[in-house]
Parts: sequence; C-alpha cells; structure tokens
Amino acid sequence: MENVLEKVCDEKHKSINDRDKVVDTRLNSHSGRLDSVEDAVVKLTAMVEEIRKKYFFDKILILCVFIMVIVVASIELGPELTGKMIGGMK
Repeated sequence: MENVLEKVCDEKHKSINDRDKVVDTRLNSHSGRLDSVEDAVVKLTAMVEEIRKKYFFDKILILCVFIMVIVVASIELGPELTGKMIGGMK
C-alpha cells in the first residue's frame, strides 16, 4: 500500500512541477513582452516630444518669415500700400 501511495505522490509532484515550468515559461514570455511594450512607449514618447518641439519651431519660423516679408514690403512699397495690404488680410 505504501508503495502505491509513493507512486501517486511522485506522479502528483511531477505534474505540479510540469505546471510550474509552464507557468514560469509564460511568466518569462510576458515579462519580455512587457519590456518590449515599455521600450516602444519610451520611443513613442520621445518621438512625440520631438515632433511637438519641431512643430513649435516651425510656427516660429513661419512667423519670422512673415514679419520679414512685411518689413521688405514696407521698404519696397512704402508704408501706405503695406498698411492697406495688412489691413486687407483681416
């Protein structure tokens, strides 16, 4: 009787150990996937910040070019015509 119980215990322990290995494998797999997702989030966040900064500097550049055009227009066309042009843009 004792020999049978020992075999049953051994089989149960083997089954538990097999399930434990499967769980460890899944856990390691999920851990790797989470690391990949975290890396992707960090990269995307950096890209968004870079785009936001670039967008801001693009607006500043456009504003500076517009001001330069107005200055050159006022030099070339005179203040009266330039004032009429700016007034007509509103």
